[in-house]
Amino acid sequence: MSINYYLFCRESYNRVINSLEDIINIFEEMEKQTQEEDTQEKQSNFKSDTILLNESHNKLFFSSKKQDIQVLKNICDKNILELCKHTFIEDTIDITPDKSQNIRYCSICEYTDPNY
Repeated sequence: MSINYYLFCRESYNRVINSLEDIINIFEEMEKQTQEEDTQEKQSNFKSDTILLNESHNKLFFSSKKQDIQVLKNICDKNILELCKHTFIEDTIDITPDKSQNIRYCSICEYTDPNY
């Protein structure tokens, strides 16, 4: 496989991971809201417990999928580093409004040189 293939896959996996994080956050919000409702209305315990159980299960499912995708992304990262013929660029980035830092990174794969 070519480096372009792995770069494409890495970007795709990043998008999938971000989407899964959004989904997980939504389920966390739902859990929180369910718990708040449950404390306000003790008569509806059965209904809210059932909903909460499903939300927790779904959150765990998507968390597991996120971990699986992260493994695939790590494989892509490894292959990119092995295949890339780095073309380094030196640049300055702003850390805070008053502080900046010099960095050196590859224009192809975005690898940042830690020794710079």
